Amino acid sequence: MDKITSSLVNTFVKQFELDKLPDSVHFEHFANFCITTKVYRGSFELEDVHTGSGGDSAIDGLCVIVNGRIITDEEELRDFVESTGYLDADITFIQSKTSSSFDGSEIGTFIHGVKDFLADKPKLVQNSKIKEMKAIWEYLITMSSYMVNRRPNCKLYYVCTGK
Repeated sequence: MDKITSSLVNTFVKQFELDKLPDSVHFEHFANFCITTKVYRGSFELEDVHTGSGGDSAIDGLCVIVNGRIITDEEELRDFVESTGYLDADITFIQSKTSSSFDGSEIGTFIHGVKDFLADKPKLVQNSKIKEMKAIWEYLITMSSYMVNRRPNCKLYYVCTGK
């Protein structure tokens, strides 16, 4: 990792008091924060987006945004959509690597993980956070009748320190 990125990550770690986590998780949180603040303008908890750790289907960050708000559970989704009467959804997937180059096989693994997540019957091992987000996504799909403006947008971000 170059000196500037390393300095930015270190400042981020201090600001969010993440000192006790491994360096690779520091970068995951940093990448998740940087991407999520670009697609969502409100405040959020880092753990609401972080999915990394074993069984993460090669997805380090994931957020479902409905009508401009990050959704963290099914009940919140139901209440919010029923009160607004419509559903504009975005789902964002993030994979982060501290490597200084792009690796086609790792990008392919990330894409495979996203496809598996979106599949009707996922085959990859899923940790509890991935399962929780999958349940939210599946519930959102059952509310398709509220999608009057558009279909959900899906965005994928592969973050590394390479050029």
